[in-house]
Amino acid sequence: MAKQITPNPSPSGDLDFMNNDMDKKGPVQEQKVSDVSSDVAVIDETESSEVMVMSGKPSLLTVVDLSSEEFPDMDNTDVAPIDLMSEYWTPKVAGEKKKVVFAHFGEMEVLDQKTNPPSPQMLKCAFFYEKQGEHIKCVSNGSKRLVGALESLHLAPGTLLQVEYLGKKKNSTNSNMSDDWSVKPLVPKKA
Repeated sequence: MAKQITPNPSPSGDLDFMNNDMDKKGPVQEQKVSDVSSDVAVIDETESSEVMVMSGKPSLLTVVDLSSEEFPDMDNTDVAPIDLMSEYWTPKVAGEKKKVVFAHFGEMEVLDQKTNPPSPQMLKCAFFYEKQGEHIKCVSNGSKRLVGALESLHLAPGTLLQVEYLGKKKNSTNSNMSDDWSVKPLVPKKA
């Protein structure tokens, strides 16, 4: 019998498989695998595999039950070609662009350079995945104009985008300059 694990909804209402706080959930509901919708994660208890299944496809993230007495054999694992650590993207010149997969919004701690000494503050960022050679890298950007535009679109995680930096633009409400962006959806080419 497989266990159904309901993912946490993110603040935007989307399902969040990456940050599933199982300790905050009620008891696990048991259902036959055939009765489970594609919007849940499934762990098959009948096999020795610990691979989590989302929407009928194996995930790159493997989840194990840490409450069991048997710890997984870490020497018998492969490293997935994805780096979950985020690299902050600071474009240098207008026209710099990235083809990315939108992941989520989140906060990261940065130093406020306007205070002396610089003090930590939380910055809301957009997180993306970008293919770099044979690997996938997580990149983020906290430009208020970019994050605000993406939030207003209510993007689903997994949306394909081209994000292009257009340079600095004078604000209409004050004399400051802000980063300007172009965000276009990507459409896979037909075979």
